[in-house]
Parts: sequence; C-alpha cells; structure tokens
Amino acid sequence: MVKKKEEMKKFFTEFGMGVDLHGQDVTKAAARAVKEAISWRSPTGIVDLANINDKGEPTRDVLIDVIVASPYPDEVNAEEVLKVIPYGNKQLTSIKGGLKTKGMYLERMDKPEAPDYIIALACVEIYIDLD
Repeated sequence: MVKKKEEMKKFFTEFGMGVDLHGQDVTKAAARAVKEAISWRSPTGIVDLANINDKGEPTRDVLIDVIVASPYPDEVNAEEVLKVIPYGNKQLTSIKGGLKTKGMYLERMDKPEAPDYIIALACVEIYIDLD
C-alpha cells in the first residue's frame, strides 16, 4: 500500500503550462502542461532514491501528485493526462483556473469564427518513501 504524501519525502515540485490552440481540448492542454513541468528537470537522483530497476520500475514507493488548473476542470481526462508520466503511483486533481481566450480567425482553417485558445497550468510534485 502506498503511503500518503505527508508520510513521504518530497523530491521536487515543478510547474508547466500547456495550450491547445485549435481543438479547444482541455485534456490535450493539461497533458502538455504536465509534460512541460516534468521536462524542466532531469531528476537523475530519483534513479538511486527510488531504486529504479533495469525495467525502469521503482522498487520504493513513488507518488506523483499532479494538480491541473483549466477553464473546464470536469472535462479533463485524468487517465490520458497521467500517461505522460513514465512511472510511479500517479494521482491528478483537476481544478478551475487556467485561461480561455479568443483565438485568431484564419480563413484557410474553414471555421466560421475564431476558436478559443485553452490554456492549462500544472503543478507536479514527486514524493518518495525513503523508509
């Protein structure tokens, strides 16, 4: 059983922003935000701390806690968003936030009006059980 994050050691916190310019897809924007957050760092020490084996699996408990803020939090598909994280026990909380703004109308896109740009923000925290 995975411990609660309060019982584990925080390894890092990072933030990201993701945008869907044409599809108005909050899940796509959220996944891009999480991917950006985890791409900011190369947590090389996690291999040793989490005892990651040759298969790329941690042998210690690793919890990845994700908070995503978007204009339509109920439309975020957590399972899809969490696919961008390669390992660990993952959990996602989706809250209202982010940004929605009018996009640009391009005649060649054959759309009657400018689509909304959807912007999501993500906070990704990694916790490791060192006991």
